[in-house]
Amino acid sequence: MDVGTLCSNCKGIEKCTEYCILHAGENLVNFINGVDVVETEIGELRKEVRSDKYAYIVSGHLIEKTGSPTFMLTDLSTSIDIAGKFSKFKGMSPQQILKAYLEKMGASETLKKNSLETFKKFNSNKLLPVPIKPGAEVDVDESLTGTKKTEQTIVSGVKWATDRTTGKLNCEILCRVERGLLDGPGKTIRIPIVEYGTLMRVPLVERTLKSSEIDTELIKMTPVGFIKPIVVTDGKTTLAIDGCHMYKIVDGKAFIIGSWKGEDIAENYEMGTLKRTKVYKKIGNAIKFIDKHKRYIIPYGLYDANVIEIK
Repeated sequence: MDVGTLCSNCKGIEKCTEYCILHAGENLVNFINGVDVVETEIGELRKEVRSDKYAYIVSGHLIEKTGSPTFMLTDLSTSIDIAGKFSKFKGMSPQQILKAYLEKMGASETLKKNSLETFKKFNSNKLLPVPIKPGAEVDVDESLTGTKKTEQTIVSGVKWATDRTTGKLNCEILCRVERGLLDGPGKTIRIPIVEYGTLMRVPLVERTLKSSEIDTELIKMTPVGFIKPIVVTDGKTTLAIDGCHMYKIVDGKAFIIGSWKGEDIAENYEMGTLKRTKVYKKIGNAIKFIDKHKRYIIPYGLYDANVIEIK
């Protein structure tokens, strides 16, 4: 298949396992409609209280367990990076892929418009993912608590703020940790969401799993709170997985070898000896853990993957 085109003899994605722009488009529709989000006003201008002049820009957003969201304002010199949040695939932008898929599937004009507008909001920070919500229990690493043990606490807020240097949006999880009496009162700490799995974990996610089924190396957050597609390779065999399918990568092309069905991957390919490889076992042993995160995993090919190399 040529870059940016469909196969001339396309029989439909339900009959083909080669991962193409139509598969990517279907995955993207499921993705943008499956994640929990918050609507923001980031990028909008605000006037001074005593004048009719615009003096501020909304550069951040804070949600807490109760009350309305808080909009963070900075002066108009604040630069907000509005570059696309997702990558091109086979030479096409995500918008082009989405449009091509909807047209091929014969979607109504209303569905096309709504889907493209929803994606535009994701891409422009008007919709942001909320994988960890205010009120959730989290385990905070001892390096942040000021004590000698991990501390379980409650998320008091989720904050997205624009880095004044890079212009990029970053998400932080806010929570309060208690300190020993000799160390003074408790304090509120801010944990970058990219530290999920290292400095911060969610016990509810892991509570029903065996320790052997938990592999935090596989789940890596993006700065705003999505999860990177997962790729595992040993140099000979390469597999990938996102929130829709499992793929085998051969000569740079991806082929669908399984699809999510409930909490597991239903195989549509005779895996044979593939199941005995370290690469497959790395993913297979943690499939229940991946399942608990799959809604937030960006479709394969549309974001730089979390590549794990094993020996």
